[in-house]
Amino acid sequence: MNTITLEFKPVKVKISTEDLTLEALEEMIFDIRQELGKTAFVDILRQYDEVLRKSRPRGKLKNIRKKPKYLQTRVGDIQYSRTLYKEKATKKARYLLDEALKIDTNQ
Repeated sequence: MNTITLEFKPVKVKISTEDLTLEALEEMIFDIRQELGKTAFVDILRQYDEVLRKSRPRGKLKNIRKKPKYLQTRVGDIQYSRTLYKEKATKKARYLLDEALKIDTNQ
């Protein structure tokens, strides 16, 4: 069984107490949460792409290169890299990560 590990390293933020309000604190925590979410998203996609690369059918798909993709998510826009493959028999290009996650071409 393949697994993906998500690890959060401690976050350290220095906050000036001068002019600190509840609203400013909420906004800062929201921004931190968004950035952690984006980082987690990209890391999971990278790991899953690697799992798919290692478990792909040997001899049928040729690993061509990594290509960047932008994706809109609930935590914000992210950019990640996915592996492009070419079927040896049909010469058709494929992204196993997109297929596994059911991501449309222009999603």
